[in-house]
Amino acid sequence: MNGLAAIAAFLGLGALVFAGPGAHALGMGAGRRTLWGIRLFGVRELCLAYGLARAAASGDPAQCRLMADLIIAAQAGDSLLAAALLARGELSRRMALIVWSGVPPTLLAARTARGRDQGAR
Repeated sequence: MNGLAAIAAFLGLGALVFAGPGAHALGMGAGRRTLWGIRLFGVRELCLAYGLARAAASGDPAQCRLMADLIIAAQAGDSLLAAALLARGELSRRMALIVWSGVPPTLLAARTARGRDQGAR
């Protein structure tokens, strides 16, 4: 859980602090709508990081399962949103591939954390 929390915190802070340069580097443009989307992603990641860190510190298996489930739901949402935006021409292929490349390792980590905590029931 702490590893996922650290990654989420890193992504969240990066998205908030470097929204403009990040959008440009990823070929997304730097319009207001894009920058707000990136910043909202950053806020979501920081919230997930906080929840993951709290769940890990609590040692409560139910909280750990809940946070793992929220990570899985967030990845599903990111994947579907990337597909929809790509189909509409509002997201570059490069950015869609970046989103999708992060899904398998994140899901594996969340499922592993969830499975480990289920044994503690």
